[in-house]
Amino acid sequence: MDKAALYGKLNVAKVVIDGENVSINIFSDVLVKEHPLVIKINGVEIRRYIVSETMLKEFIIGNLFSLGIVNNLSEIKSVSFKGNEVNIKLDPKALRRTPILTITPSCDEQVLPEISGEKLAINNKIRAESILEAIKQMFTSSNVFKETGGTHVSSLFDIDSSRTLIVVEDLGRHNAADKVLGWGILRGVSFEKVAIVTSGRVFSDLVVKAFRIGTPIIISKSAPSYDAALKARKYGITLIGFARGNRFNVYSEPGRIVELENIVLED
Repeated sequence: MDKAALYGKLNVAKVVIDGENVSINIFSDVLVKEHPLVIKINGVEIRRYIVSETMLKEFIIGNLFSLGIVNNLSEIKSVSFKGNEVNIKLDPKALRRTPILTITPSCDEQVLPEISGEKLAINNKIRAESILEAIKQMFTSSNVFKETGGTHVSSLFDIDSSRTLIVVEDLGRHNAADKVLGWGILRGVSFEKVAIVTSGRVFSDLVVKAFRIGTPIIISKSAPSYDAALKARKYGITLIGFARGNRFNVYSEPGRIVELENIVLED
């Protein structure tokens, strides 16, 4: 497999806070790429995943077995790939088990369609120390994670007050993110004034959700994908990853961070 299909490089701003001092270093970072995969069974689309572009057939086989769709290899008549689509032909006995596919795995990656629109023109600023405070506050309230280590966590962080509005834990990072967004929608939260904070990796689907909802900042303890960083630049969203301890990386729109107002990321 060509490494170019798996990785991409972007210039990134690394920020380190030491007391009153904030240091900024621009460096070339390596980010994992996404591979959207459309799964069809006997010509009918049943699911979409985001995966790494390796061992795709193995992924399909393991997925069919783990979901209980097939019990042995003889029930899989063929697996054929064309571009980003895979078409699977199953034995009629296995087809009768396909309703289980309506159950979405907790960590399922969603492929969302491209959307059009101007970049988010939101000028609210956040301080570097508040970014780290958002992560700290989220994990302080993640009680299930403390007990089990088995959940993802997401929160909404008010930029003006540096206060966490809601913290949600769930088996899947997408579930947790959707829940905090739903919580905000039901309560009329001004999304242009909050950041989405997450414990999990950021793929492009979360960037699309943030753009649709009008949230200008995503903060994650973990890594973003290459595609998420590119989409964040396209949609004008400030994407922050590896926020932990006294540091974080900025992948797009650094100007919303007070200490980085004059930083431009060019590749």
